[in-house]
Amino acid sequence: MPDHALTMPASTIRSGPLPGDNTAVPARQAGGRPGPREGEAAPGTTVKDVIRVATRAYSHRGVRGVRTYLHINCGCRIGSTLKGTYGTMDEARRTANELVNGTGDHYRVCSKSGLVKAQVLDRLVRHFEDTVSAAASTFNGAGVRDGDVVVVASEGVVAVVIGTAVIAITTSLGSLKALGTSARTFRNGLYAEVVDRATAEARKIRAAVDPLHAAPAIEENEAAEPAPAAQEIAPFAAAAAEEAAVKLAGIEERARSLEADVVTPRTMFDPELTYYADGTRVVMRARGTERWGTTFGMAASGLPNVYAFQAVRWDGGGADLVAPHVLHRAGPATPADVVRTDGVTDSACRSRTGRCRRPS
Repeated sequence: MPDHALTMPASTIRSGPLPGDNTAVPARQAGGRPGPREGEAAPGTTVKDVIRVATRAYSHRGVRGVRTYLHINCGCRIGSTLKGTYGTMDEARRTANELVNGTGDHYRVCSKSGLVKAQVLDRLVRHFEDTVSAAASTFNGAGVRDGDVVVVASEGVVAVVIGTAVIAITTSLGSLKALGTSARTFRNGLYAEVVDRATAEARKIRAAVDPLHAAPAIEENEAAEPAPAAQEIAPFAAAAAEEAAVKLAGIEERARSLEADVVTPRTMFDPELTYYADGTRVVMRARGTERWGTTFGMAASGLPNVYAFQAVRWDGGGADLVAPHVLHRAGPATPADVVRTDGVTDSACRSRTGRCRRPS
């Protein structure tokens, strides 16, 4: 396994009606060569999305109500609030819109939702001249998104995009990342069809696929075996750990190291901002909560007139790009300061640290 192999990719919160995700890619891509060709899913691949519509009660400052959520290819546990399960976004949106009609509210997409396979597999394959530009393609304006297939024929590399990380599925990596687990089974098989498509592209350029990501061989006596039972699905904690690892990989690719504090001057848009040197203990204060962590660089937003972000590893697990306005230099954290984000239960947390403080 390469030294820069990952062991785990981030989900983002989206709200409101989702725009169509099957827009054609322009003929010339930033950082790539002109004229990408459209890829096809491997023969026999069946695209199946599971989109659930559910409601959730909430209370905020004395106001109570019910919100409607779309759960797209995610493992969220839903009980009696489930309103329906659908195979297409159109069907799910129709039900969600009926539920919010007349309420003055809109439906939301749960933060654990995955990609919509039917939309992802309609996109064009993305081609680049080298793996350096391919690695930066998710945040430099090239428009590469979660679920895309990336091909660098000059280096014999084919990759899939998981979250914001460009993950090579071939034995040759170039400047791309490797994944410490099979991309085919990652997040309970969410990217299986994408990997099938990438494997087909690898065959076109005669690139060897890493056995970790290759489709399992089916023996004749196994061909009629039923699908794996539900109990064989990886625990939710393991899936969350894998997501956090891919998220961390994406942040590490964007962030540049800081040997000393950097102060940016005041502008017409922002006040004077401080970015702390790598290894600085910081505390984030926002929305009445506090969270402690350690800095490991800063990352440009990629947009004009928008401040950069500070990269922070949290004491309770995980990492984020944080707005500098809410970060402050801090001393060493005590066990009571740690906000757990790694799935540790209350009892386990108390036994290891004394007590855990969570946002109210």
